[in-house]
Amino acid sequence: MVSKYNEVLALKKQFQAAYEEDPARFHNLPGRVASWTPKMLVELYDMMNDPQEIPQEEMAQYLNVNRSTVTRKINNMNWEEFEMALRAICRGKGDALNFSTESYKKDLMAKQALRERTKLIEDHTEARRFEDTIARLVPAMEKQKFPPLVFGKKKASTRTPEDMVLLLSDFHVGYQYTFEETGGLSEYNIEIFRRRMENLRKAVVEILMLHGETRPIENLHVFGLGDFVHGSQLAGQWGPAYTLEDVTTQSFQAANATAQVIDAWSNYFKKVEFTGVVGNHGRAGAYEGSDKISASWDRSCYILIQALLQGRKNIIVDCPRAWWSQKSVKGKSFLLIHGDNMRGGIEALLREGFKIQDLIRGVTPGPYDYLCLGHFHSCRTIETSTGEVLVNGSLLKGDMYSFHKLRVKSNASQMLMGVHPEHGVSWKYELNLDCPRT
Repeated sequence: MVSKYNEVLALKKQFQAAYEEDPARFHNLPGRVASWTPKMLVELYDMMNDPQEIPQEEMAQYLNVNRSTVTRKINNMNWEEFEMALRAICRGKGDALNFSTESYKKDLMAKQALRERTKLIEDHTEARRFEDTIARLVPAMEKQKFPPLVFGKKKASTRTPEDMVLLLSDFHVGYQYTFEETGGLSEYNIEIFRRRMENLRKAVVEILMLHGETRPIENLHVFGLGDFVHGSQLAGQWGPAYTLEDVTTQSFQAANATAQVIDAWSNYFKKVEFTGVVGNHGRAGAYEGSDKISASWDRSCYILIQALLQGRKNIIVDCPRAWWSQKSVKGKSFLLIHGDNMRGGIEALLREGFKIQDLIRGVTPGPYDYLCLGHFHSCRTIETSTGEVLVNGSLLKGDMYSFHKLRVKSNASQMLMGVHPEHGVSWKYELNLDCPRT
């Protein structure tokens, strides 16, 4: 420790001589900003390595900055790289300095590439281990039995078959508020969520019977558009005030309810395919941008759904890591995103639709016909020159944010549609999930 500190003192002495001779050469010293001069950085580096373990309060007082400023600087700096750069700059003069700087930059780039590659491998290994553990430890749920549907004489099996598409988003499981808190406008809790999910299960079957009278309905595509969970106490979008359950419980509750309805629907369709993209409420990081987009409790929920439904031959569950996914239904292309990165009203949605179309061009089989969004908590459709924007509703009937900040209220609804191979979306329902169904 003492020998290391002697090296630090020797380097500091070299710095003082070189800085007095040519301060400009330290302009690109790592960590140097307007509020942190090279001299301050070297003093901090000295005090950090002092064997007497100088308290950060004293460091801050000596440098004439706040304690929090010192803490952030210590934690955010790569001191190994700082020391390498400081040595290179102190030794270099003229061409030698340029050579040392270039050599230092190449060394840093190589080390950074190695760190990023190692981190990527670690992330993938941990993610795969998590998914494999869930698949191994979570037993598949017992298959539900339902009576077969009986169609009337109108059914025309010779007509062109269609598929169904259900948009599923914005459950906000774990969110709770009462009539008393909203002045009678609305209430929400886990029991209301489950009741609305049961109404959704019945509604899909009712409409299958209705349209199945006219043509075969073969497959059901369920597009999960995010915000199945409300989020953690601190990382969630709206904080802990109205969050009832911890985020792990939210994920299990949302996954179990979703798996139950998908399992029920699988009795009536040749195939049920679920695809889930993440929303913004389930993020794992402490704040926006502090972790990868795929690090989301929404995705954990989807992986649980996959585990609960394992072994079902006619059920497919897809959990992409990307924030978007493109799916084909009867030859028509659907692009799935949550929509939290879109700001503004209808005009903004139109602009963003064109931008996304341009963004994915070249990495997808072709342009999409339908852009599917959640996030906005209100069902609507917008026609464009390149396709249609389909905005899904929510299982909330308004919430504390919409009442207090936006002063708007909406129905608890989800969007269901039929897709024809020639006509595309041929019919569409905004399912009111507060409507009792037998």
